[in-house]
Amino acid sequence: MLVVLLSQEWLAKNVPCRLGLYFYEPECFQYTREAVDCYNHNSQIWPDDLAGFNTMSDHPQFVQLIEEGYCVLGKIYPQKLIERMISITNALVDQMTDDEARQQQSTGSLISVMKHEGLVDLIAHAGALEALESIGLGQMQFQSGYVISKPPQGPQLFWHFDWAAWSHPISFENFPAQVFLMIYLTDTGRENGCLRVIPGSHLHKNPLHAELASAHTPALAEASDLSRVEFQPRPDEVDVCVTAGDLVVGDSRILHAAHANRTDRRRTLITLWFHPFGANLPPAVRAYSAKRADPIPHTWSEESKRRVKTLLVTSDPNVEAVPFSREFTQASGPTERQTK
Repeated sequence: MLVVLLSQEWLAKNVPCRLGLYFYEPECFQYTREAVDCYNHNSQIWPDDLAGFNTMSDHPQFVQLIEEGYCVLGKIYPQKLIERMISITNALVDQMTDDEARQQQSTGSLISVMKHEGLVDLIAHAGALEALESIGLGQMQFQSGYVISKPPQGPQLFWHFDWAAWSHPISFENFPAQVFLMIYLTDTGRENGCLRVIPGSHLHKNPLHAELASAHTPALAEASDLSRVEFQPRPDEVDVCVTAGDLVVGDSRILHAAHANRTDRRRTLITLWFHPFGANLPPAVRAYSAKRADPIPHTWSEESKRRVKTLLVTSDPNVEAVPFSREFTQASGPTERQTK
C-alpha cells in the first residue's frame, strides 16, 4: 500500500481549516493513497481513529464554540428547577467540613454530582440536550460533574484548562472531544464571580500556557498566594456574564478562570463534562473518560440509574486508556499557528 507524506504547509493550504488537522505538531502526517484519493474527490481526510468528527454546523453559537471556545445558550432551565437545585446544592455545601472548605478556597467546592440523586434532573435534562443538539452538539455522552459553590467573599479561581488527554491527536481537532456545561443557579457577573475565558486559547498557543502550573494543586486550590500568575488578570480575557438558568458551553481545552465573589451571597454552579458524538470517540479516549467517571450510587432508584446509564460514556475494559495529564509541551499543546 502506497503511503503519502503530507507536510504541515500542504495541509494548511489545502485541507479545510475546520478539520483542524494541521494543529498537530509532528513535521508530517502519514495517509494512505485511498485517503488522498478521497480528498481529491472533494471529501474530507480523516484518520480511521478519528472518523466521525467531521460533523460541523453553521449555527452561530456552534461557530462561536469552534472559533472562540465557548458560547452561551440562554434560559435553558426553568426557574422551579433552579430553585430546587439551589436547595439541593446548599445542603451539600453545608455538609462540607472546615478542612474541605480550606482545601477548596479558590474553587469554593468540588462536590461530585453523584452525591445527590436530585442532580440527575440536570445531568439528563431533555431540554438542555435538545438545545445542544439543535446547534450541532448531538449524541452527548456524560463523564462526570461537580457542584462548584464560591462562598461569600471567596477569592478568584485560578487560570487552567480541563482537558487532560494531550497525548492523543484528537486533542488537535477543531471539533471539541469534550465540553463543559456550566449551569449557574444565580445571576452571575464580575462582582460575584463570573467565568473568565481567553477566546481561542483552546486551539492556539497563548503566552499564559507557558506560565501555568498544573491545575488543582493544593497551592492553587487553597489560594495561598494570590500574587501567582494563575490568579492575575489577562489582557485578552473576556467575562462571561449569565442569568440564572443559562447554559455556558465551553471547549474543555479553553483557558478559563473566575472572578472573586465580592458579595455576601454564595455563587453556585454545576459543571458537567460531556462528549459530543461520544460514541465516535477513539477507543483509547473513551477509556480515558470512563476511568474518570464516578460510579452511579447503588442506593439510587432504578429510574435515576437508567437515566444516567443511557448517557454515560462506556469503554472496552481491554482498551488501554490515554494517560491522564494536564501537562503539555510545545509539541503537545495548542499551537502558535493561526487558523487559515
